[in-house]
Amino acid sequence: LHTLYLSGNSLGEEGAISLAEVIRRGCGLRRLHLTSNKIGPDGVKALTDAIIEDECSNSGLYDIMQEKKESDQRIKPNKNGTKEDKKGALVKGTVEELFIGGSRMGPAGCVAVASLCARTSSIKI
Repeated sequence: LHTLYLSGNSLGEEGAISLAEVIRRGCGLRRLHLTSNKIGPDGVKALTDAIIEDECSNSGLYDIMQEKKESDQRIKPNKNGTKEDKKGALVKGTVEELFIGGSRMGPAGCVAVASLCARTSSIKI
């Protein structure tokens, strides 16, 4: 699963916090559509923190895997566009796009999103 569309599903704080836990575990999610939900500042903060943590933990893993690719061609894209090694183990990815407009994030949520943008140069919001 690379793209998750949950726009307009009345997702609230608890749902966003639960989704953040899934992201923290390295689910490989690349695009997350959460527009027009009821996510407040705590949910937005949980999501942005999880994305930052996921990117930080994966960047080191991906660099190691990339070095292996260059040396022995162990990493290759599969038919779904994800990367896997010769044993079929998926290489985790990070969230690249977050659609979160129309939520109830308020000023604290805006600060969390700004922090995400400052610490993660590759994400599109």
